[in-house]
Amino acid sequence: MVTGMGAPAPAGQGRRYVAAAIDLTLAGSVGLLAGLFYVAGFYTAGLAGEDVPGLTDPRLLLRIAAGALAMSFINQVLLALATRRSIGKLCAGTCLARTADGKWPGPWRVLLRWIAGITYASTIAPLDILTSGPGLAPDDFTGVRIVLRPGLRTR
Repeated sequence: MVTGMGAPAPAGQGRRYVAAAIDLTLAGSVGLLAGLFYVAGFYTAGLAGEDVPGLTDPRLLLRIAAGALAMSFINQVLLALATRRSIGKLCAGTCLARTADGKWPGPWRVLLRWIAGITYASTIAPLDILTSGPGLAPDDFTGVRIVLRPGLRTR
C-alpha cells in the first residue's frame, strides 16, 4: 500500500510487535548462549570452584549483553542492508523502506535506526510503560519505516 507521493504506508502495529518480539527473542537467546559458553569454559578448563562467575558477576553480564548486541547488530543492520528485513520482519511479512519514497534505505539510515531503536527500547519505552502504560512506538526512526513486504496480500 502506498500513501501520498510514493510514500509507503506503515505496517500495522500487530506485525511490528511480532517482528520485534522475534528479533528480541533471537538477540536475547544468543546473549544467554554467550553467557552459558563463558561459564561452561570454566568447567571445561578445570577451573570450577570459587572462580566460576555468579549470576550477578559483571563479567558474565557483559558477555550476555555483548552477545545480544552483536546478534542484534547482525540481524537489524547487516541482514537488513542485504535483504531489507530482519529475521523477525521476514516472519511477520514486513520490510524496511525509506519513508519518503519506499526505496531501500542506505547504510547510515539503517545504522542510525538501530542505534535509535536500542536507545528507545532501553530508556524511553520502559519509562513510558511505567508512567502511562504501553503506548504506540514511534513510526519512523531516521526516515525509515516498517512496511508490508511487496507482493504480500492482506485480508
